This record gives sequence, C-alpha cells and structure tokens, in this order.
Amino acid sequence: MSQQVSVPKWNRNRAVLLLAFLFGTVFAAYVTWTHVSARMVLRWFVRETGIPVEVRAASWDARLRELLDGKIRALHLDVYYKPLDVAIVFDTPVRYARTGGHWSIKLEPRLRVGDFPPTTGSISVELDAKRDAVPPGPTGGATPATGASVELHLREVEPLSLALRQGPAGGTVSAESWTVDGWVRWAKDWSSELVFRLGNAKAQSTDGSTSLSAKSVRVTTRTAWPARPPLPLAENATVEATELTALSSGLFIQEPIAIAIAKFRFDGRRFEQVDISVDKPVRLDARGSFGEGALDGRVTLRGTLDELFTARVAPWLEARAPLLRRAKAQGALDFTGRVHLAPGRPPSASGRVKLSASKVELPARGITVEALAVDLPLEYPGTPGWGKFSFETLDFHSVKLKHIALQTRLSREGIDVTTEGEDEKDHPIHQSVWGGAFDISNFYAHAGGDEGTEFTASVVGGPFRIPEVQTDLCIMPKHPVQGLLSFTYPGIVLDRDSFALTGDTNLALFNGSAHVGDMRLSFGDPSPRLRFDLDWNDLDMLAIGQWTGMGDMRGSLTGSFLKAELALTPVGPIPLSYDFTFRGLERGGNAIRFYGRAIDSVATMVSGGKDLLDSIPDGALPLRLALGLERSVGTFLRNLMPATARYLGFHAKTDSDWTELSTFDPPDAPCDPAHPEKHFLLCGTGFNIPLNTHGVYPVVMKTDSFHGWLAGIVQNVKSRFGHGAKNETRNRIDDADCTPPW
Repeated sequence: MSQQVSVPKWNRNRAVLLLAFLFGTVFAAYVTWTHVSARMVLRWFVRETGIPVEVRAASWDARLRELLDGKIRALHLDVYYKPLDVAIVFDTPVRYARTGGHWSIKLEPRLRVGDFPPTTGSISVELDAKRDAVPPGPTGGATPATGASVELHLREVEPLSLALRQGPAGGTVSAESWTVDGWVRWAKDWSSELVFRLGNAKAQSTDGSTSLSAKSVRVTTRTAWPARPPLPLAENATVEATELTALSSGLFIQEPIAIAIAKFRFDGRRFEQVDISVDKPVRLDARGSFGEGALDGRVTLRGTLDELFTARVAPWLEARAPLLRRAKAQGALDFTGRVHLAPGRPPSASGRVKLSASKVELPARGITVEALAVDLPLEYPGTPGWGKFSFETLDFHSVKLKHIALQTRLSREGIDVTTEGEDEKDHPIHQSVWGGAFDISNFYAHAGGDEGTEFTASVVGGPFRIPEVQTDLCIMPKHPVQGLLSFTYPGIVLDRDSFALTGDTNLALFNGSAHVGDMRLSFGDPSPRLRFDLDWNDLDMLAIGQWTGMGDMRGSLTGSFLKAELALTPVGPIPLSYDFTFRGLERGGNAIRFYGRAIDSVATMVSGGKDLLDSIPDGALPLRLALGLERSVGTFLRNLMPATARYLGFHAKTDSDWTELSTFDPPDAPCDPAHPEKHFLLCGTGFNIPLNTHGVYPVVMKTDSFHGWLAGIVQNVKSRFGHGAKNETRNRIDDADCTPPW
C-alpha cells in the first residue's frame, strides 16, 4: 500500500507580504532612480562647487531599456538662486548617442526664470571629449593625464522660434540659422570659449508694432575658472550685430554695425567687477559691481554731436519729430554719472551733462543756433545745483536772438529754467524782433515730475509788424495784414489746472484797432476751455474787402466777442457761451456801400449759400461763359449804381443750447414800411437780408444752427481769398512751402 505525501497549502498571508515587499522594493528603487538619485547628484555638485543654490526638486523619467537606447523621457530641475532671489525651472526630454569620445545630445527645453515668461525650443549638441596626450613615465608606464578638453558644437535642428508669452503682451524670438562652437578645457584651471552665431535674427511683439532684427549676430565669450569649477569665474564677451534695425511706435533705428564688450568677475554671490563698453554706434562705458541687492556703478558717455545727434538721434526720431528732419549738430557731448543701490536704503545717483555745440541746424524749421552750451549737474534723490543754458545767436527767418543765458536744473522732479542769475537777481531777456522788441522778466518754467508743468513770467512786446509775424510763424504768409501788434502781460501763470494771461493785446489793422483782454485756459474739464474778451473798432471795410477778395465795400465795422468760453475739442473749438456784437457803421461821414461783385459776395455769404459759378461743372463751358458775361455786365452796372446800406449788424447771446439773436433796427423807420414787424440783418437800397422772426422778436434759435450759419460765413470768406489777386491761385490761403515752427 503506497503512502501519500501531503503538500502544505500556500499561505495566503505570506503571498500578500511577499507581493507587498516586491512592490515596495520596486517602488523604492523607482523613486530612488527617478528622484533621489538626480537630487543627490545635483546637491553634491552644488556643494562641491560652492554655488549658492538651493535644489528644490530634481528628477528624471527614464526606463532602463530606453536609457540604454539613448533616451530620457523627461529631465526636471527646480532650483532657487539665493543672491538674486530667483527660481529657475527646467524641463526637457533628452536624446543622446555616443561613438567613442563623440556625444550627440538633443534637448527640447522649457525654461522659466522667476517671473519671466517661459521659453521653449530645441537644441542639438555635439561633444568631442579628448584627454591631453601624456608622455610615458620614468619606468616606462603611463602617467595620469593632467588635463582634458571637450569641443562643443551646437547646430540648428530647425530655425529658431521661441514664444515668449501668449496674448497681446507677448512676442516671439526667431532666427533663420544659428550655431554655437567652442570648447571647455581643464588643465590646472578650467576655461572655455564659445562663439554664438545667429542669422537673420528677429524679436517681435505679438501685434508686430515693436521689433528688433539683425542680419547677423556674433557673440564671443571667454570664461576662466581660476579655482575649482565652476566658481568663481571671470567672463569676457563681445557682441557684434550687423544691419541692426529697431522699430517701435513709429520710431525707426537702423545701424550698419553695433559692437559691445562686456567683462565681469563673479564669485557666486556678487559681481565684483562689471565693465560694459559700447564702441558703435555710440561710445559708452559702464563700470561697477553688484550683488546681494547692492549696486555701485559709473556710466560715461562721450562723443561728437555729429556722431550722436546728426548720424543717430536725428534720423531715429525724425519720423516722430518733423523738427529734426535733416537736422545737424557740430560739437561735443560728455555725460558722467554714478549710481548706488543698497538694501533698505533709497537709491542715489549723481552726474553731470555737458554739451558744447558750435552750430545746430534745423532746416525743417529754418532754425540755426550757434555757440550752444549746456552744463547740467544731476543729483538723486537730492536737488542738484543750477546749471547753465546759453547760446550766442539763434536765427529763425527774420528772428535773430542774441546772447541768451538762462539757469537750468534737471532733477527727478523735472527740469527748471529761470532768468534768475547766480547772484539771485532776475536778469530780464531783451530782444529786438519784427520791427519791435520784447522783454521777458521774472521767468520761471518747470516741466515734468509729479508737479506737472508750471510757468510764470512777465512779458512786454511790440510794436511788431504783423506781416513779418505772419511770415515767420507761417500764418497765411501770402495774405499779409498790414498793421502792428503789441502786448503787455505783467502776469502769465501756467500751473497744473490752468494757463492765465493777465494783461492786454492790441492790434492796429485795417485802418482800425482790435483789443484782446485777459485770457484763461482751463484744463480741468473733459475738454480744455478758453475764456477771453475781444473787441474791434472802426475796421475799414474797403481794406477788408481787398484783403479777402470779396470786392469793393465802404464803411467801418465794430463789434465785440465778450465773456467768450470755448471748448477746445479734437474736431475744433466749440463756443459754449458769449455775448457777440457785429455792426457796420458809416466811415468818414459816408454811408455803408457795396460796389460790383461785393453785393454778390455779401449776399451769398450771409445767406450761407454757394457761389453759383462754382456750382457749374467745368464741362459746361457755354453756361459758364453766359453766366460770366451776365456777372460782368451786372458788376459794371453795380459799380455805377452801388447798393447803400442803412443798417448792418446783429447781436447774439448764448450760454446754453439756445441762442438769442436780434438786430439793431434803424430808429427812424423800418426797412420795410409795409411790414414793420420784419427785421433785417442788412437793410439797404440795393438789397435787404431779412431775419426771419416768425412773429417773435428777438429770435430764439438752436445754438448748433446758429454756429452752423457762422461756420458757413467763415468758410465762404476763406473761399474768396485770392479772388482777383495777380499771380495767385484762387482759394489758396497758405504757401505750400511754408512750414510752421510747431
């Protein structure tokens, strides 16, 4: 009888424990492999090199089979650099291959530095590792190598394109080609040299409004580690860009070549020495040191004004500032400054700007300045001392200013200019111009900073010949007004909210006079508001008719525009309130008269209509000839029998949406005896222009309608400039070659 062998049953609890042990071992190995090992290696490297970096996280996602095939799925580094208080996060997959001493590595990194936008891209790296050749030892055996080098070659995998940020505030950096070549060498110390080359490189904002491009960029860096790598280190770098172009909001900068050189020494906690110099396009030197929040540096800028202003600043800014078109300057510019930043203390800086120009030319405005000198001390946060601003001569058409000297101060609050001298006494400016002279005293101007713009002065000037003023300021130079201008403003004050002129302006023109009183421009409303008083007296209608081309008129004009308030809007000035009087009177005992085409001009102008001849198409030649013949005959008859006006004028007053309009009716008899209730803007023997009262007097009408009627009158007067004038084109008001100074 055979004996049966009993097999013990599998203990279910033991199986669970075994599986848990195996799973725990695998999991621990995985964590050690992917997280602990990477962090331990990185922390060891940081500790050995002395870099002040905290390793927050370091891991890699790799499979053993894939690792043998040259692939790491993901490499993650998260470190914190203490001196600069910045976190650096680096993520990338890795592909690599090795053939002897040659390594090929490809990375697709995603890098984030602090609050900067992340950058992404791809890099292909070629490394060739070589040991220094060593001779045999004394006994014939090999001696240990004393050095090694690694040649480094990076080539484009695809054209470079980095997205800096999404949305309107973002942008891209791209290059059609790029390479990096160099080496890292170890003998007793470590050293390296890298040469970066970019072809057709471009940085551009998302909306395309701002861009920086270069046909080629070459950056050469030379680094030395005099102690154990990688710190401390000394770095020399040279940057050279060709066909450099920058565009931003209409600002266009183009440079054939730009060269900068940088040097620094870094011990891991502070930059002990930083030198940056620019040789082209300007000569700039910056030196200093910073680290652990402190900065102490010096900046120097030196060059000729021909290099800086004529060849650089003027071409860069002329698209924005027409004043600088074809501008030239000869002389020198020096700028020196020091800056200091320390933790817990406000920043401080000091310096000096010196400019000495033998000649400055602004052809676009016809301005030439000779012997211009500027000497400005700079101080921050304190208030610097006063500097000097002066020039020997300034020519602007017929304006010739001489021997102007002012004190100037430039600080963080802005720029100050004054006529006060070093003796703390006011030195008024006196200049002869336009046949007269002006005096400026108690002058003080401030611009910029939190205080805004301030201006005070006392100004007296005249009498100036109006045609010369028109020519120099480009105000209808082809239609000069014969007369004189003078002004007296003992109080001129510009502050943040308003600009006030207390005084008078007087004009002698058209054989009469005009007067402007106090003026005030307020900036507090949504649109600036201008308030002023204006009146005119005994203006000769004959002179006005000749100047405007309206025809032969006789009599005088008087009136006023009082308590006027205008809103200065982008579409033009809009009257808000005023008391307007316009009246025609006898002149020299003779009644108001209109001859020839003046009758048609006045009738068309006041009625707000258009000249019938202007409305006929150019192709309708027979009709034009017929109407022209009829007008010539009518003009001849009207010259023999002029229209006489008993009355001309009206009074308008408004302070809201409605305007009250009335006329100064003749006291002896109504213009139309059959209808005495009617009223007229113009009442005469030749023609009458009624005021439609609709049975109500005075007329109350919409202010917009009244202003539209006035605008039509002004436009009609403008259209008649040049009528009958010899060698001038009809309707031409300004000279096309005339350029205003503003």
